[in-house]
Amino acid sequence: MSDNNKVKNLKKCDTCPKKDRQKNLKKINGNWFCKKCNIKKRKEHREYLLREICGVRKRSDLEKEWAAKRKLKEEISKRHLREMKEIKSSKFNIKNTKRERIFGRRPHKVSYLSFYITRNEKEVLYSILIKKGYSYQEANNHIKQISKKMSEFSKELNKKERKDKKDISMVFKEEFAKLIDKV
Repeated sequence: MSDNNKVKNLKKCDTCPKKDRQKNLKKINGNWFCKKCNIKKRKEHREYLLREICGVRKRSDLEKEWAAKRKLKEEISKRHLREMKEIKSSKFNIKNTKRERIFGRRPHKVSYLSFYITRNEKEVLYSILIKKGYSYQEANNHIKQISKKMSEFSKELNKKERKDKKDISMVFKEEFAKLIDKV
């Protein structure tokens, strides 16, 4: 009867076809594992923890990665050398080439009128105002007011949209002469 009992207590390992007594099997998460399968499973789990969780990598994997990087660098350097030889052989002048356009950047809007009182004109105004009896501060303030008026006048000219630059410069000079005569 005991032989019959031993046959009934035999259970099959879930991973391999081996049958053994329940005493020699382990039940993990509802599955039965023999000793060898359990050792293999623990080993795989330790490997998983090392590689995936801790981030430790195998030396062989690292060497493969390094070899691939070396190959890539060699290809890039060979390509670069070929390009440099082509440039030298065709006597390509780098200075005369156009720079590539940078996308996403707009050129600034340039106003066609950029009239302003120059430094020499300011010095002449300054000397005229001092001869007329203005103090240094009053002369400076007066010149600032004139430059503001002229900048406003140039903005008005921009709005009128005159086509000929000579006409615009003549109008600007006439307005400047009127301001000087008022002084």
